Amino acid sequence: MITRSWYRIMFFTCCIFLVFPFQALSEGVERLTSLKVEGAYYFDDNKGYRVSDGGFAPISYTPVEPTGFTPSGNDEGRDLGSGWGSAEAQVLLNHKIKVPFLTGSGSLTSGNNVVFSITGALTPVSTRLELDTTLTPIAFLNVYAGTMFGTGWDIGLFNGMGLNADGSGVPESASLRGLVVKSWIGGTFQFDLGAVVPGEWTHLVTFVSPKLQYAWFSRAEKGEAWMSKPTSGRTSTASSCSAPTF
Repeated sequence: MITRSWYRIMFFTCCIFLVFPFQALSEGVERLTSLKVEGAYYFDDNKGYRVSDGGFAPISYTPVEPTGFTPSGNDEGRDLGSGWGSAEAQVLLNHKIKVPFLTGSGSLTSGNNVVFSITGALTPVSTRLELDTTLTPIAFLNVYAGTMFGTGWDIGLFNGMGLNADGSGVPESASLRGLVVKSWIGGTFQFDLGAVVPGEWTHLVTFVSPKLQYAWFSRAEKGEAWMSKPTSGRTSTASSCSAPTF
């Protein structure tokens, strides 16, 4: 279940997007709309499997069967690789509104702003809507929060939403059987020593970017594993993570 704190984050983000059209009437507002089509193909490269002589393994495009695998519960193992690789494609429509906020006359506060971003995405097996707000209260710091809602479906062998409820290790199709919700909050601190100590060799840059996120699938019970294209990976019910970057 989603905890109350994450409900507050989603509620706060949605409320901001309800009021920002009124804020956008102020002077100095910048708007940007973009449409992108992205695609990629990944070769089915299985090199490095079972290298016993310590050398370099040749590139292999042949799927490897899980021989010698010790089953874990109902998980009988799966082949490594598909033989043809993998591909992905998506269409992204994004609209951003940049509003001056708490601006000052100094170099550290003259560019203070709030950026509201709404993104709609469509792939062959999924769709999602993202709402994101970024506040820059001073030149070297920004904080952000956002919410994503999405779902997925199946097309042939391609699975946009899967649920592993039986412990087999193989996600079963959960096509259009629930809603994926992901919320996040984080910030970025970046400081250049050269800004306060001028010199050719004083550019020492510090960059810290912690992020906390929570992903939830309405169809999964507590402790059940699931995967979805909208979350770009696999996770377990009620999972959260903190990923500081230095």
